[in-house]
Amino acid sequence: MYHLVHHYNTGLKMTLTKYQRGDLIEGWNDCPVPQKKTIALHADPSRDTTVQNVTDVLNKIFTLDLNLPERELTHYKAKLVSSVEKMAPGSSHLSFIYHIFQEILENVESVTPKLKNDLKNQVVEYMMVHEGVSSWCSPLKKIVVNI
Repeated sequence: MYHLVHHYNTGLKMTLTKYQRGDLIEGWNDCPVPQKKTIALHADPSRDTTVQNVTDVLNKIFTLDLNLPERELTHYKAKLVSSVEKMAPGSSHLSFIYHIFQEILENVESVTPKLKNDLKNQVVEYMMVHEGVSSWCSPLKKIVVNI
C-alpha cells in the first residue's frame, strides 16, 4: 500500500486500460441484445384490439382441454384476465395476446409440436424485448405449452 501511495505522491502517472476505466470493449464477451421485432398479427388492422376481444378469446382458450390441473388453470386465467383488464385498448400487448390466442383457436384441431414451439418462442422473445410483461407472459407461455 505504501508503495502505491509513494508513486502517487511523486507524480508518477499510472495508465489504466480500457477495462479498468470502464470503457466498452467492442466484441469482447458481448451478449446479443434482443431487438424489437414486429410480429405479423392476423387480427384486422383496421380496428383496435379491445380488452373485450382479448377476454372473449381468452375465455374460449380456457374451454379447451388443456394439460394442466384445474388449480393451475384457475390461477393462470385469473392472472391473464387481471392483466388484460389493465391494458389500454389497442396496445401492442393486447394485440400480441390476441394473436397468440387466435393462432391456437385457428389450429385447435391440429395443434402440432412445431406450432406449440413456435408460439412458445414468440412469447419468450416478446418477454425478452418488452419490460414488465412477465406477470402475464409467463402464464401465457404455460398455456401455450400445455395446449
